[in-house]
Amino acid sequence: MKKERTSVSQNCVSGTYHCLSFRMDSSISVLLFGITRDLTGQSAVSVSLQENASVADLLEQLHQQFPALTGIRSLLIAVNGEYAETDQVLSPTDEIALIPPVSGG
Repeated sequence: MKKERTSVSQNCVSGTYHCLSFRMDSSISVLLFGITRDLTGQSAVSVSLQENASVADLLEQLHQQFPALTGIRSLLIAVNGEYAETDQVLSPTDEIALIPPVSGG
């Protein structure tokens, strides 16, 4: 009979064999452009998110950190260079950008 190899996470409590894999909060960098940069006074911000956080979670966190952003009605989020839906799950290595409404003619 073939014996299966198992690994135990470093986050496990000593002496236990049934450990849950978990990660602490991680930060994600968000690039800001146009009015979002003006309202925050920064060209990039770092946001702490839980594992498996979505674009909607990111927006909620940004609105808490920078209430002035709630006044922007049509704010888009780009993840790795592509527009993202609010249910898209983020990873700490994603490149995130806030795309404010653009006017012109």
